Amino acid sequence: MVKAKYILIPLGLLLLLVILQLVAALSATTAGRNEVNTAQPRDVTYSYKDKRPYGGYVAYHWLQQLWDDKKPSVITRSFASAYNRNASMKDGGNIYVILANHNYTSPGDLRAMKSFVEDGNTLVLGICRPDSALDATFGFRTAYSDGQFFGMQRTREQDTVINFLSPLLDQRTFLGGSLHAANYFTSVDTAVTTILATDRDHKATFITIAQGSGRVLVLLDPVALTNYPLLSHNNHRFMENVFGYVPNYVNNNTLYWDEFYKYQTAPRTDADDSNGLFALMKRYPPIRWAVWLTLLTVLFYIVFESKRRQRIIPEIPPVANTSVEFVKTMGKLYFEHHNNTNLAGKMAMQLLEYIRNRYSLNTQELDEAFMETLSRKSGYPPEDTRALVYQALQARQGYNFTDEDLHAFYTATHQFYQNN
Repeated sequence: MVKAKYILIPLGLLLLLVILQLVAALSATTAGRNEVNTAQPRDVTYSYKDKRPYGGYVAYHWLQQLWDDKKPSVITRSFASAYNRNASMKDGGNIYVILANHNYTSPGDLRAMKSFVEDGNTLVLGICRPDSALDATFGFRTAYSDGQFFGMQRTREQDTVINFLSPLLDQRTFLGGSLHAANYFTSVDTAVTTILATDRDHKATFITIAQGSGRVLVLLDPVALTNYPLLSHNNHRFMENVFGYVPNYVNNNTLYWDEFYKYQTAPRTDADDSNGLFALMKRYPPIRWAVWLTLLTVLFYIVFESKRRQRIIPEIPPVANTSVEFVKTMGKLYFEHHNNTNLAGKMAMQLLEYIRNRYSLNTQELDEAFMETLSRKSGYPPEDTRALVYQALQARQGYNFTDEDLHAFYTATHQFYQNN
C-alpha cells in the first residue's frame, strides 16, 4: 500500500497537469476562432452539404447546372496536396472554387495555385479576408472596415450592394444579406487586373487577374454565394454573372469544389501538408487530444494492471447431457433389434408428450382441428404439420413401419423440434 501511495501521487499530479494543458489549448483555440469570426455568425459554413441559410448547398448544385450537368469534384485536402497528386490539374482548362472566411494557405499552396493558373486553369477565390501572402502572390491589397453581419433580419439600407461594371450584363446591381461594406481592394496591378464589381461605396470587391494562360477571380463577399442570399431577390443571376467570367473551356475540363480551407482556423506551413501523425495532430486539435488521452489510458493500464491480482480460474467443462446419450443408446438398441413398429410408437409417444407440455394441447383426438391448432401455435407449416401428425397417428395405431417409413418419421420429428 505504501508503494502504491508513492506511485499514485505523481500520477495524479501528471494527470492534473495534462488536463490543465488540454483546457488551456481548448480555450486558446476557441478564443482564436471567436476572434477570427467576429464579423460572421457560426452558421456560415460554405459546406456543399449544408442546407442552412449560409451553407454552400445551392451554389454547389447550381455549378453543376452551369457546366452541362458536370458534377463538381469535392477536394478535402490542401491545394498543394491535390495539385501534386492529380496530374490532370496541370493540363489546363480546369476550374477550382474556394469559398472561405480566411484562406490560411501555406507557401506550398500558393506556389501550386500560381502554377495551376499559369498552366491555363481558372481559380475562383471567394474569401472574406485573404492573407498578405495571397495578396502578394497575385498582386493586390485589401482592407477591412468595421463590417457587421445583418443576416436575414436586415433593412434595405443594410443590404450588401454589388454593382457589376460590365454594361453587357442584363442585371448589374444585386442585394444580399451578408457583410455590409466590410472588405474591399485598395490596390491592384492594373496591367493584369480588371475590376468586375464594386460595393455600395464604389469600392472594388470583385476582380479578375490574368496569370500566364489562366486567370484568378477574387470575390471578397463569398457569403453572397451561400444559400439564403442566392435564393433572395433575383440573386441567381448574381452567381451566373460571377461564373460568367470563367472561360468556357472546350476541352475535357474538371470542376473542383474545395472543402478544406473553410474549416481551417490557423495559419499553415508546408509541413502541415504531410500526412504523418504529428502533422495530423498539429492540424486537428481533436486528434491531438485523442492521442494524449490514449497514451494516458495506456499508462494507467500498465501501472494498475501490470501485476495479476488473482490467479486464473481454470475452465470447468460443462456437464454432459446424459439424457441425450441415453436416448441415443436406446435408439441404437431398438435399431439393432429391427423392431421398427415399437420404436416408431416410442417416438410418437415422445412427440405427443412434447406437444402436450409445450403447447397445452389435448392429444387424444389427432383430428383436423388438432392439426390446425398445432400449426398455428408452433408456427410450423400446415402441410408439414398434417404429415407429421398423420405419421404419429399411424405409429400409435401399430402401423408396420418399414426402414424408409421409420427414417421419414424420424426426419419429420427432428425438423419439428428444430423449428421450435
